[in-house]
Amino acid sequence: MIRYEGWQRKFTEARGLRFSHLEWGRPGALPLVFLHGITRHGHSWDPLSDAFKNDCHVLALDQRGHGETQWPDPPSYDTADYVDDLAALIEAWGLDRFVLAGLSMGAHNGLAFAARYPDRVRSLVPVDIPPAMRRSQGAAPQSPPQAPPTVFDTFEAMLASARQGQPRAPDGLLHHWIEANARQTEDGRWTFKHSPDATRNWRPADLWEEIRTIRCPTLVVRGGESNVLSPEVAEQEVAAIPRARLVTIAGSGHNVPLDKAPELVAAIRELLVSQSS
Repeated sequence: MIRYEGWQRKFTEARGLRFSHLEWGRPGALPLVFLHGITRHGHSWDPLSDAFKNDCHVLALDQRGHGETQWPDPPSYDTADYVDDLAALIEAWGLDRFVLAGLSMGAHNGLAFAARYPDRVRSLVPVDIPPAMRRSQGAAPQSPPQAPPTVFDTFEAMLASARQGQPRAPDGLLHHWIEANARQTEDGRWTFKHSPDATRNWRPADLWEEIRTIRCPTLVVRGGESNVLSPEVAEQEVAAIPRARLVTIAGSGHNVPLDKAPELVAAIRELLVSQSS
């Protein structure tokens, strides 16, 4: 069983919600903010947070409706909601310029934030998301035609379901990832920590024009076996962002931090080193 140490869970009141984030490293070091994908949580980034904790001040956010962060009522999950949340949080955290990395929905939110707040993002790492996507009501872009179950009789059944959706993930990391996102219901069954409204009401904006205004160095990451970001769209995305380059992580599906964490760490580290030299 994988266990990570050296982090603290902290809470911040912003925009009428109580936000949770995991904090690693030391304040005063290079700030590195991680944004998870839809239905995920800040612990999704644990392998990377642990890898960078000696060099960076890492903050892995539970975005609205996810993890230990409060669920908005009424539900509101537009791109602007997530961007405004992050803008309020970095002010509360006292951050100036920071590195911003995100997966899937978190990558989409990161692209939007970097476009709207170009002076705040030192470098950007959007992982496996196109700038715009078509979504059927209630379905994440990577979801299969029939949505998987969300309530399970046992934790083992929950883990087995996750394995079907994440066939490339290492066993220990997948167990850790699901355990961090699991909660028991009053009747003893198991479900996820995110709000069902987070998937039903996610409204990602079309960012194709906005990303042309991103000024910071940008590393677009694609999983080599992703069914979400095609090679052709990834190339178009890199061409649209002025200072972007593409790296493809071989052997990874959509969830690169889960499938190929060491390779993603190496790619981000190379970006940070290139900026400091």
